[in-house]
Amino acid sequence: VSAMRKKTEPEVLDFSVKGKNGGIEIDAGPVLQKLCLLRKTKETGALALGFHYGTARMVCRVCESIRRETHIRTVTLSGGVFQNKVLTELALKFLREKDFIVYMNKAVPPNDGSLSLGQTYVCLMAREEKEARDVRGSSRKDH
Repeated sequence: VSAMRKKTEPEVLDFSVKGKNGGIEIDAGPVLQKLCLLRKTKETGALALGFHYGTARMVCRVCESIRRETHIRTVTLSGGVFQNKVLTELALKFLREKDFIVYMNKAVPPNDGSLSLGQTYVCLMAREEKEARDVRGSSRKDH
């Protein structure tokens, strides 16, 4: 955040994203190699900001790859990593520039709190379905 406030120029750090065995493989090797190479000669803020930019670009590239295959242009940014304001704002910017419709958490945090809320919802729906089956099953026995 302080690097952004200082208008620090981010170092270009890009993950390798490629299709593999019907899926998508993300390789952090190029980013880690460049960080190791530059850590003593570049400003820490430029490297940190570059990592955030690279991660956000990687998210966008993965979404673009999925869209090419599925034609889905709706994306949800959720999970603990999206508690990071810099990463979230950059990913949101890059995705919107590529015409994605982006949803994000508002009422609950994007981390495990949301996960447990989702798990609770799934359990409640399964319970309702079981109760409905039980009612249907008992009404058939009555006839």
